[in-house]
Amino acid sequence: MAHFVILSPPYAGHLLPSLSIGHQLRGLGHEVSLISSEWASPLVEGFEVAFRPLPKPAKGGTLFTPLLMFAALIGKTQPIFVREALRKTALSWLNESVPIIESLEPDALVVEQYIAAGGTIAEHLEVPFATLSTALDWREVPSHPPGYTGWGYAPGRIARLRNRAGYRVWQWFMAPTMAAINRWRRRHAMPGLRHVDELLSRQAQIVQGCAEFDFPRDPTPWRHYGGCLACGEGRTEGDFPWERLDARPVVFASLGTLDARRNRRVLEVMAAACAKLPVQLVLSHGRWSEREEGVKAGIQLAGDPLVVDYAPQLRLLERSSIMINHGGINSVMEALSRGVPQIMFPRADDQPGTAARAVHAGVALRLPFRRPSEHNLRHAIERLLNEDSFGERARTLQRRLAATGGVAGAASFLERTLWRW
Repeated sequence: MAHFVILSPPYAGHLLPSLSIGHQLRGLGHEVSLISSEWASPLVEGFEVAFRPLPKPAKGGTLFTPLLMFAALIGKTQPIFVREALRKTALSWLNESVPIIESLEPDALVVEQYIAAGGTIAEHLEVPFATLSTALDWREVPSHPPGYTGWGYAPGRIARLRNRAGYRVWQWFMAPTMAAINRWRRRHAMPGLRHVDELLSRQAQIVQGCAEFDFPRDPTPWRHYGGCLACGEGRTEGDFPWERLDARPVVFASLGTLDARRNRRVLEVMAAACAKLPVQLVLSHGRWSEREEGVKAGIQLAGDPLVVDYAPQLRLLERSSIMINHGGINSVMEALSRGVPQIMFPRADDQPGTAARAVHAGVALRLPFRRPSEHNLRHAIERLLNEDSFGERARTLQRRLAATGGVAGAASFLERTLWRW
């Protein structure tokens, strides 16, 4: 039996895949521990994974890995501020987590890729590590546009030059974090890192999805497609008023759980578009803070949508004809695991890149988040309902995702590649 220690940010989109794999490793007889912020504690229940919260950071520091790095590059946040936050995050992990991880005597680390210091921690402790890419893999591939962009795939020379420029921006963005990690490495007599890709494992990497969803690339033996990593056992989905569903095709809409206030306009457009179609809109509007409750109360939703704070997403997708989402990789994979075509309103982070891949795969249509149009959304819904190709392609990818082995396949891959290193 091996002891796998998972390092993850405390956000649901990263935790659910990480915990699902940990739960599966437990089922294979291994010991599993999760290291994350105390924010993660509500989600750990049910996964049978030991949880070791990190200590609260000193004033001015942060142990969180905010999903703002891509947003900064597309004008959502001040880049200098976010670069500094990421630098502090890496230093916090290096300074606070190493004694805790060392005390656990791990045989291997599983590092979510947003924990940029994870590879250095593994090297310092002399244990093997795998990178877990719960969002788009940020490794540089010359034929692929960076994940923070919404650029489509193109094989020509001009597209490669464009991609190269995009990766240079990414390297600039990560430069302070790389510098901070390298200073720590020098203090511990470790050689410096020269490229952002060196933050990721070359021993084992698990990425969400399947080859057919990704842009074309050459396979590598240490890179494993894990299917839908948020679809494993252990998660709880809560109650839902199933008796209120009727015979109309279900359009299930969810724009994630962060910064719900900014989704207001898109939510109103969704309701208006569906009110004029023979469909039933089920709207899960996610988390609202106390300061946002007034905004929530003021939203005007046309028609008769079924509105809930949270929905049992996997079960509801089995009843759905279409999913409308924000391009978050977990929502996209969950919908494809049920063969459901999608309409996406990508906003920030790697959502534009995920939407570009979904459109390339023929399973989704993409609409602008900042200028939502009732007419365009209604037309998109009609296309997905009436054009068989979207559903056929979604069901094909459903089979391809299942063929990866999902969470069970990912856990077996880790067991083969990291145990007895």
